[in-house]
Amino acid sequence: MKYILSIILCLSSTDIISQTINAITQFGQEVELHENGTWNYLKDNSRASFGTNNTSFKKSPNSSFLVKSKIAPVGVWINTSDWKFNNDDNNEDSEYFFEYQHGDLYGMAIVEELEIPIDNLAKIALENAKYLINDIQVVTQEYRFVNGQKVLYMEFGGSVEGMQITYDGYYYSDSGGTIQLIVFTGTNLINKYKNKIEEFLNGLVSL
Repeated sequence: MKYILSIILCLSSTDIISQTINAITQFGQEVELHENGTWNYLKDNSRASFGTNNTSFKKSPNSSFLVKSKIAPVGVWINTSDWKFNNDDNNEDSEYFFEYQHGDLYGMAIVEELEIPIDNLAKIALENAKYLINDIQVVTQEYRFVNGQKVLYMEFGGSVEGMQITYDGYYYSDSGGTIQLIVFTGTNLINKYKNKIEEFLNGLVSL
């Protein structure tokens, strides 16, 4: 997603005079399709409407090690008995990769300096996920209050290389930058790891 800013700048500086076509994405969002292959959300869809879960989510006492981002003032408190992590050198978009030590559960922290409105970030994340998941389905979208910060929670999934995968994530952005904290596993394992997923995600903090 580090190319988001350059795409925005390119689109904003291009004088598009060709005819446009209005369309609706599979998520019910109206877009304009241009003859040159570019597209953009219509102004009426510039802000999505999500419900709010008023539960106060807090980090677990078991999460005692803080993994700090070097890109933006955010971090993730983790339980080192459950999780190991490393700089995600194999993925230029992800700063950290996390691996649950007791099963098939994985996480990523995608961090950027750029501030992106959370609802727009959700749209971008889903559109990017479509490159990997053709039959993507959104299960849940809601705002939550996590360690005093308002974040967007999303759960979505679909088939990847014939496997059914589910992604859970928190999306947060402010003037200091943006983080997508995402956990993923097989859809058949979601209920098994539900508590560990919640504990991991609730370690997200703004520093």
